[in-house]
Amino acid sequence: MNGYLAGNAWAKFVRLNGRKVKPNHVALMHACFQIANEEGWPEEFQFPTKEAMALSCIRDKEAFYQCLKDLVQFGALKIIEESVNMYTARWVSLHNLDFYLSEIPTAIPIGTPTATPIAIPIAIPTSDLPNNKTKEINKREEFLKEEGDADRVDDGSQRSKNENSKSQFKAPSQSDVEAHLVENYGSSPAAARMFAEKFWSHYESKGWIVGKSKMKNWTAAVAGTWKEAREKAMEKHPVSQVTAPRRFTLNEKYSQIPEPV
Repeated sequence: MNGYLAGNAWAKFVRLNGRKVKPNHVALMHACFQIANEEGWPEEFQFPTKEAMALSCIRDKEAFYQCLKDLVQFGALKIIEESVNMYTARWVSLHNLDFYLSEIPTAIPIGTPTATPIAIPIAIPTSDLPNNKTKEINKREEFLKEEGDADRVDDGSQRSKNENSKSQFKAPSQSDVEAHLVENYGSSPAAARMFAEKFWSHYESKGWIVGKSKMKNWTAAVAGTWKEAREKAMEKHPVSQVTAPRRFTLNEKYSQIPEPV
């Protein structure tokens, strides 16, 4: 007995007796299968009332006892021994019941195997074949060899193409540089447009060459150029020299108005 066979038998019973079976029956049977599974599906196992009620979510004891009585009448459960007091649990069994016997496969008697023997192909040497057959086999082997060599050549060329495409640099457009500045550096559109125009014109005139080699990552070049531009701007206009505009007092404001003659 196992959970698969017990579940199939219970599902078959529910389909045939849908009007008899209530939700409490299904819940309590599920709790019984769970406890039996935890115990390793022995022939007899303890079925504590408190644990069964918790697993089946049945709150009322009278409803629990009535549901347990119904399962025994259905033949899905057999009570071996009732609990003596509140500290002992009842013993139940699911084995050797007609309810589950239809799902248990019968043992196949040991005897002559009924399986048909598998035919193992025997390789026939080409020397024993007629000349025409030998020529056809040789031609086919040569054809397959050529196809395999062509596939290997194609794989190698395709691999080299992929590597070249990975290492190939694609120059950005001026709008790409402008969008990169606005998105990643929080630049205003006007400032980004001016910087992108200078950056793109400078490297476009050089063929996107940095030093003596081809540029590999234009976003890194943007970061370096942006940093240099900020440092130059800070040197030209230090923060310490930037002062707030002077405010005139009321007397100073009206003192600048010429008096009437």
